[in-house]
Amino acid sequence: MDIFKLISPAVRCSYCGKGTYDDSCLCESCQEDLEKLKRIALIEGTIVRGHILYEYNGIVKDLIIKYKYNQHRYLGKYFAMLMYDFIKDIPVDFDVIIPVPSHWKRKFERGFNQTEIIAKELSNLTGITYNNKILKRTDNSKALKNLNREEREKELENSFMAICKKPYKTALLIDDIYTTGTTINHCGIALYEIGFDQIVFLSISGNY
Repeated sequence: MDIFKLISPAVRCSYCGKGTYDDSCLCESCQEDLEKLKRIALIEGTIVRGHILYEYNGIVKDLIIKYKYNQHRYLGKYFAMLMYDFIKDIPVDFDVIIPVPSHWKRKFERGFNQTEIIAKELSNLTGITYNNKILKRTDNSKALKNLNREEREKELENSFMAICKKPYKTALLIDDIYTTGTTINHCGIALYEIGFDQIVFLSISGNY
C-alpha cells in the first residue's frame, strides 16, 4: 500500500468525486481526460494573438461552469496552475498580468470576477505584476454566449477603456473562455491605445 495514502487525507476530485491524494483538483483518471482536451495552439486574432489551453467541452466545460456559476472559487487557483505550466515556455517578458474585466454590476451579481482570481493566482506563481485597475468594462452588455460574431461586435462596441500611468509595455491578458475573439480584441484596442507594445492573451478554454 502507498504509505502516502496512509498519512495524507484524501480530497475529492472536482469532477467525478473520487478520492485523490495529490495537490491537483482532479484524480488521475480525470487528469487523463483533461489532457485529451488540450489544444495549445497560437491563435492569430485580428488585434491580439494568444493561446487557448483546452477545448471547451467535457470535463473542462463542467469545471468552468462550477467555477463561474456554482461558487467553486478554489478552481481559480487550479486554472492558474495550468496556465503557469504553459506560460513558462512563452518567450515574452511580461510587465503585467491583466484580467478581462467584468462590469461592476455583473461582478456584484456573481460576487466575483472569475478572470481576476485566475490572474491574481497566476501573478503569485510567476512574480509578474497583477493589475486589475488598468482595463475597465464601461458598459454592462447582455450575455454574449448566444450571439454570433457580428452581434458580439455590435454589443461590445466602446465597452472597454484603459488608463495606466505606469510604463507597462507587454501585457498578458487573462480570460476563461475564448469564443470569437471579439472581447479580447476590444480589450486589446483599449490597451494599445494607451501605449502597450505587445499583448498576448491566454484563455483556459475555447471552441475557436
